[in-house]
Order: sequence, then structure tokens, then C-alpha cells
Amino acid sequence: MTTQEWVERRTQSTVWYLCLPIFEKYKIKLPTRKYFTSRIKAVCERLGVTREQLGIIAKPRAAMYFKGEWTSVSYDAIEDLARNGTDIIFIEKKGVVELFCEYADDFGIALVDTQGFLTDYAKDLVKAGGISGANVAVVSDYDASGIKLAYDAGDIPRLGVDQEMLDYFGLDKNNPNLSVPMKAEKDVITPIKDLVSGDVLEFLKYKKVEIDAILAAVGNEHFWEYLMHKLQQYYPTRDYTRVIKSSPEVSNYYPTVVYGLQSVLGKYINLILQDESSATKDELKEVEGFIENINQRRQDIDKRYRAIVDKDETLKEIDEKLTTEIQPLIDRLKDLTAELENKRAQKRKEKEAKEGGH
Repeated sequence: MTTQEWVERRTQSTVWYLCLPIFEKYKIKLPTRKYFTSRIKAVCERLGVTREQLGIIAKPRAAMYFKGEWTSVSYDAIEDLARNGTDIIFIEKKGVVELFCEYADDFGIALVDTQGFLTDYAKDLVKAGGISGANVAVVSDYDASGIKLAYDAGDIPRLGVDQEMLDYFGLDKNNPNLSVPMKAEKDVITPIKDLVSGDVLEFLKYKKVEIDAILAAVGNEHFWEYLMHKLQQYYPTRDYTRVIKSSPEVSNYYPTVVYGLQSVLGKYINLILQDESSATKDELKEVEGFIENINQRRQDIDKRYRAIVDKDETLKEIDEKLTTEIQPLIDRLKDLTAELENKRAQKRKEKEAKEGGH
């Protein structure tokens, strides 16, 4: 079976259960489920395939907020999500993204709630976002895990929480109302030793300053303003064609009479189809068993609607009038369109020739 063919989808835990008989048959020491599932991605990479190609689905823990909508960061969604926002900000703390949704909407920025750590899908989204032209950054707690999360995110700016943010707001990290005690695990401290200075490392071993603490001290708006301040420093420019259409929605510029015709036609056709529509709804509402071919049923319904419309005398008269009186104008528009397209094509050729000459 090729990777393009359909494969049954399974969770990582399901794969663990499926392997239990194999462990028993070959008398292999049973690994813990946590260890087994943690190794699946590495084994797939060694084999040159992805988990998704084998039908293995990892839980999409992260979620993106953009323009009023939340979307889980899953394998299938990464390519589309990477095109959202001028900037994509990954925020470690669960729930904090919801505090900034209104601000993000105004700026055209996408926010990702990592829920405490970067899943593989979130890491893939970091890469895909950068490739697509988004300005990508991360915000995490001022603790060892937060620094490691930013490190795991790759070569992208970390906007805070850090000493620079504390200094900006005039806050002291040793204030007991700001920092809280915690003991960082060795496997978290080791990867960040070369990323921070010695005194900061000592602080991170035993204390942390959470995003929530800064929010409590300065408020949501000032915190957001700081993020924008840092984003501006790291990314002086951004591509607003990602959030503002530069090409016109041509239907917005149709002649007024066309709008009127569309509106009244829509209402009229809806009314003459109303009885058939109600009958169709009753027909579909309580079907015994299954409809074996949904597409065929849709086509049959469309044919019934089309037959009613084609028999309507008023619509026939409108069609005749449009054909005799409006069609010549449509033909003229076609000619003008072709003429404009030819002129633009000629200009492109002349420009290319001029640039090639240099």
C-alpha cells in the first residue's frame, strides 16, 4: 500500500495496544505506554515516513485563534493555519490567548494557545508559518520550562517573559508577590544552560515569574502593547496581503440594476420552489436505513428544482428579454475585456524585455 492510499487512522495509544501481542509473542519486555508513544515519531523519521502517512494521529493539543475562530493545530490543518495573520504568536500559558483575542483581531494577528508545551504539530506550524511569510514569535513564562519551550520552537524571537520585560514595567523578579518558588527538573535545566547567563540560570533553578503574574501587575492592555513593541523591534515590516485582500471583490461594483435583479430573482425563485423544498425536507428528515449515494440524491433534487424553474412563464420572459436586449451589451463587454487583457499582456512582455535587456 502506498502512502497515498487510504489507511485506517489510529491513535498512538491504539498502536501500543496493537503491539502488545507482538511483545508477548517475541517475549519482549513490555515498555510503558508513555515511553512507547514517545518513540513513535523518532521511529517514523528513521523509516522516512510520517506518523500521518501510517495513519497514526497524535492528539492536537494546541489551538489557533484567528478572526473569531478557534482551530485545533492538527497535521491536516497546518498548511492552512500557517497562512493566517501577519504575525503568529505562540503563547505558552493555557487560557491567556483568550485575554488578547480582541486586540489580535484589530491587528490581524493569529494567536496559538500551546497549552503549556509545543506539540510536534505546533513545531511544524512554527516552521510552516515562517515559510509562508508570517512573522512568528513565542511568549512563555520566565522559568526553565518556558525558556526550553522557546528553545524547542526553533530560531524565532521570544517576546517574554524575561528580564527586559520586567525592566520595561519596573518590576522586580525577586518580589515575593511576583515570583513563586519552584524546583526545575534537571532535564529542563540542562538544555538551557547555554541560553541564559549564570545568575539567571540560578534564578530559574528555584523560582519562576509567570505570564499571569505580569498580567496581574500591569493589566492585559499594557502587556499586549509590550508584545507589539517587541514584535515591531524584531519584525519592522509585515505582509498585510495575508489579512487584507488587495484584489477587489468585483461583485461589490456591479451596476445597481444588477444588484436589484439578483435580489428580486432570488426571492422569487425561493418562493416558487418553496413547496418542493418543504416536500424535499420531509422526504429527507426521516429516512429508513441509508441513502446509498448522497451525490446522486443531490443531483435528483437539483433536477426537480430546475424543472420547476424552467416551466415558470415569468422567468422565461425575463430570460427572453435579457437575451434580446442585454446580450449585445454582454458581447460588447467580452470584446472590451479581451482588448484590455491583450493590452496588459503586451505591457508585461515589454516590461520583461526591458528588464532582460538590463
